[in-house]
Amino acid sequence: MMSEIGTLMVDCLATSYLSRLHPNKAHLEESGDEERAGDSSGSSPSQLILHRAKFKTKTIVIMALFFSLTTPVGIAIGIGIANVYNESSPNALIVEGIFNAASAGILIYMALVDLLAADFMHPKVQSNGALQFGVKVSLLLGAGCMSLLAKWA
Repeated sequence: MMSEIGTLMVDCLATSYLSRLHPNKAHLEESGDEERAGDSSGSSPSQLILHRAKFKTKTIVIMALFFSLTTPVGIAIGIGIANVYNESSPNALIVEGIFNAASAGILIYMALVDLLAADFMHPKVQSNGALQFGVKVSLLLGAGCMSLLAKWA
C-alpha cells in the first residue's frame, strides 16, 4: 500500500513540476478534456466511456448481461456448496485468504486511482506547494489511522 501511495505522490509532484515548466501545454490538455466532456453533457461517466469506446450494441448487451448475472450466480454457487464447505479446513482458509487479499488490492487500487488521483491532479493542488504537502500528509495520516483500526479488527 505504501508503494502505491508513494507512486501517487511522486506522480503528483512530477506533474506539478512539468506543468510549471510548460504551462501552455498543460492548459491545452485541460481545455481539450473539458471540450470532450462537454460533448455529452448530462451523461453519466459510464455512458461517456461507452460512447467514447464505440462499442457495438451486441457487445454492450453482453457486458451488461455478465454484470447483472455476476451476483446471482455467486449466490447460487454459495448455496450449492454450503453443505459441503468446511470453514476450518486448511484449503478453505487459503482460499479465503487469497480472496481477501484480492479484494483488499482492488479496494486500494480503486481508492488511489479512481478517487484520490483526481484530487491530487487538480490544478489548485498542482499550483500550490503548501496545499500539495497538506494533501500528502493527510493521505498518510488517513492510511495510518486505517492501519491502526485494522490492528483491532
